[in-house]
Amino acid sequence: DDDEEVEMKSLLSSNNTDTNNSHYEQSQTRKKEGLSSASLMVNTNSIGFCLLFLSTIISSQLLPIVTFMAVHPHFLLLHLVGLGTAVLAYTELIKRSGPAFAVAVATLRKVVTVV
Repeated sequence: DDDEEVEMKSLLSSNNTDTNNSHYEQSQTRKKEGLSSASLMVNTNSIGFCLLFLSTIISSQLLPIVTFMAVHPHFLLLHLVGLGTAVLAYTELIKRSGPAFAVAVATLRKVVTVV
């Protein structure tokens, strides 16, 4: 009777370990299938750029902006360097801390900017 109990515990323990390993392997596979930080940045910035560009066209502000940038090209250069640095910093934040933390930081930054 004791031998059967030991054998059952052994089988249950072995089955539980196999199940845990299987779940772990599945979660690791799911993590690998997710978006990379670079892909997440491209997707986020593409959506933001499209909406901003559309808003600029609808509000008839595109021509004045282009005219100003043509007259003052150093502002264009300054904006490109600033935006490039921001994108690189955000990408690094995603890599180091994960997307959830990066979104929280970005949201807090926007709230502080508005306030």
